Amino acid sequence: MTPDRRRLVIWAGCGAVVIAAGFAVLFIRASSHAETLSGADALHASYRKHYHPDKPDGFAIEQARSELQDITTKQAGELATAEGSLAPPLAALYLVESLSEAAAQVTTDYSALRQLSARTRIGIPAALPFETGLDADAKARARQLVSLALIRQAVQTCMHAGVVRISNVQPGQPFASPGGEYAVFAADLEVEADWAATARLVAAFAQADGRGLGLRSLEVVGGGDKPLRTRLTATLTTPNRESWGLGALPVTAPANAAPAAGGGESGGRLRRLGGARP
Repeated sequence: MTPDRRRLVIWAGCGAVVIAAGFAVLFIRASSHAETLSGADALHASYRKHYHPDKPDGFAIEQARSELQDITTKQAGELATAEGSLAPPLAALYLVESLSEAAAQVTTDYSALRQLSARTRIGIPAALPFETGLDADAKARARQLVSLALIRQAVQTCMHAGVVRISNVQPGQPFASPGGEYAVFAADLEVEADWAATARLVAAFAQADGRGLGLRSLEVVGGGDKPLRTRLTATLTTPNRESWGLGALPVTAPANAAPAAGGGESGGRLRRLGGARP
């Protein structure tokens, strides 16, 4: 083969490779373009689902902003309604600052409870928390007043459920929710009641929305030949106040912790019926 023919063959081969590569690039681009168009059509179809049903072509930005503002306002209203039901604010009677007013509220509340006890013939402890005096520290006294509000509601709930006797009432340790927006106060009670009254008691706490009441734990012991005793921890959830100085939610014992004393008694036990509200 002459040198001229050899050069011609080499150039022809290079040209063929270039042409083949060009066809390959065009084919790949065409395929990619088709996939892009298909994806765009799919996205367009999904976007149309977000359009206003009465405005399939969309609507002006001013109108969109106005409608968004209306939705935001409605959502804020619904949130306020829910918060007011699950964590209502306290009555002003339990937010007084002076020691004399706070002591007077203790006397008023416990006088009402003893009158209800006499009418229903349901016994309550002779000595109730804070009756011997409130704390001189304003912050501690403010927390005691909230505990008083919870104790009054919890004791009334027990008596309205028809328990036989309330043998013990003690305030628990209050704490703030993880975000600090809400305060949760607790009170431990021991009552004697039959199964029907116990069921009514649980239902009463479960249906206490609007008052902020909740049931953090419930333990029922006894039965058979033994009196039925119920130990419960009632809670009151309300918007937190800086003046209470509450810390975050305390660490609870693990679920596999050893049972409390008295575990050998006969009868059923119901524990941890859900955390405090909300």
